[in-house]
Amino acid sequence: MQLTYTACNLADTQYLGEITLEAEDDAKLESAKSRKLNEINDAFSSAMADLVTKYPEYEIKSWPQQVKEVEAYNADPESVTPLLTAIAVERSITVDELITKILTNRDLYAASAGALIGRRHAAENLIELVLVMLGLSGVRMVEKIKGVAK
Repeated sequence: MQLTYTACNLADTQYLGEITLEAEDDAKLESAKSRKLNEINDAFSSAMADLVTKYPEYEIKSWPQQVKEVEAYNADPESVTPLLTAIAVERSITVDELITKILTNRDLYAASAGALIGRRHAAENLIELVLVMLGLSGVRMVEKIKGVAK
């Protein structure tokens, strides 16, 4: 048994128009949430980058080693601190003075970064709170208020 299909001639077709389908309200909420979270994360990333813009990348990469040597020196002032010693010599300061500066900068960075992280979390929590206040689905909550069952 062989089946034969008749193809449609494009010249015989007629354009009838377009249909625009409206997104469901839950999808609109999710889209708005996603946009707002992206906006928050972009602002956070920019603010975090601003904390370190005055430092070159390779100096930033040395921070963990600096802190490691500070901790070793504080535990034992006789410990070897090649990075700290080289920095201190080139700056014409003592290792103790350098350590004070490193710890001050570390604490300032931690406080600033912590504040920014906290603000980002608070903003995310506000978005989630709004969604909870809307009954996790604004549509369903509105329908409940209007007395419409779905």
